[in-house]
Order: sequence, then structure tokens, then C-alpha cells
Amino acid sequence: MPEEEHANQYIVHDRHIHQVVNELYSAGAKAIAINGQRIYRHSSISCVGPVISIDGNNFPAPFVITAIGDQHTLEVSLNLQNGVVDNLVQDNVEVKLEKKSNIEMLARET
Repeated sequence: MPEEEHANQYIVHDRHIHQVVNELYSAGAKAIAINGQRIYRHSSISCVGPVISIDGNNFPAPFVITAIGDQHTLEVSLNLQNGVVDNLVQDNVEVKLEKKSNIEMLARET
């Protein structure tokens, strides 16, 4: 367990989530979800204590960000030298990338 005064170094902040989401959109992601909550370009993502609030719904860590798009392009974009993954790791955020051939994501409810 990290020392209490350094615990903030081990927390995922909304800026970390924004970095990943923005990079995925820049790399051509067609759809993105965080812990199953669909993200849209106008979605609100913010820290609320130890959880992340997405469009008013709270989610605790770990955060699973799912994206639909060209796998190779998305992976290369996230793994650029001094890019998103490098920045997250530097901030003591554990990152695991995984490719899947079939992802289902719900469309916006009406």
C-alpha cells in the first residue's frame, strides 16, 4: 500500500480518462465505452471522490475502456513514444491493452 501522502500518485484521475478517450477518437474510434457506459463526444467525465462520474453515473476503478475501430491504428496511437500509455505509466497508472475481434456496444437509449 502506498504511503498516505503519496496515495494521490496512484489514483486514476478524470484527466487520465480524458487522455485515453481523446486519443482513441483522434485515432478514428467509432465508439467508446467506459465500464460499459457508452461515451459520446459531449459526454461529461469527472472525478467524484474515488470514482469517475460519466454523464451522472458513478464508476469505481478499475476502469475498462472499450473502443471499436481499426485495432492496429488504435493500438499504435495509444503506444506512441511519450504518448498516452507512456504518460499513464509515468503517473503510476497500470495499463493493459487487449485486442478483441468482436465487441458489442449498446447504442444510446432513447
